[in-house]
Amino acid sequence: MGEFISALELQRLVEVGLAAAHRGRVARARAVFEGLLTYDPAFRSARIGLAFTHLVVDEFERAEELLKNELPAGGPDDDEARALLALNYQLAGRSDEARVIQQELAGRAGAAGELARALLEAGK
Repeated sequence: MGEFISALELQRLVEVGLAAAHRGRVARARAVFEGLLTYDPAFRSARIGLAFTHLVVDEFERAEELLKNELPAGGPDDDEARALLALNYQLAGRSDEARVIQQELAGRAGAAGELARALLEAGK
């Protein structure tokens, strides 16, 4: 990450962006995530947050593009990104694709596994 902002400060900015998106302030949330990506283009949490801002306003194609094509695989947050992709598919009406990812993640610990299990349960 960058040298002027600590990892903790970067994570807090991600949380600010997510809070803004949850409150419907999508433009502000995007500004936070885009600023973080300007600061560090490889900042995965910011890219995932930016994808979330598209998901919450039903811009499913853009969210998918960010999660699949602009987020390189192999990061420590891959499960979280895949869980968000599954949610994106679910909301976009692509439940078969969502279910494949959900089943893959359902046995895992952490937030991604919890989300996958909840989505599978909701789909029953």
